[in-house]
Amino acid sequence: MEIQVGAGHRRRWSNEVKGRIVAESYAPGAVVSEVARRHCISPQHLFVWRKAARAGMLSLPADGTPCSFRW
Repeated sequence: MEIQVGAGHRRRWSNEVKGRIVAESYAPGAVVSEVARRHCISPQHLFVWRKAARAGMLSLPADGTPCSFRW
């Protein structure tokens, strides 16, 4: 196990990846907390992205392809 001391590194998510994760969270039967856990983000973080998508600030994929990117 590796323990890092000091300032942590923030992950940078592309808008495409964010959109795919948000789309996955809107799939029938999806649970936001489970989607967030699969992608190693907090549910609150995912809710912020969902709000941005509803406001038109984040595009969702047209094909509805779920995100397969995971940490």
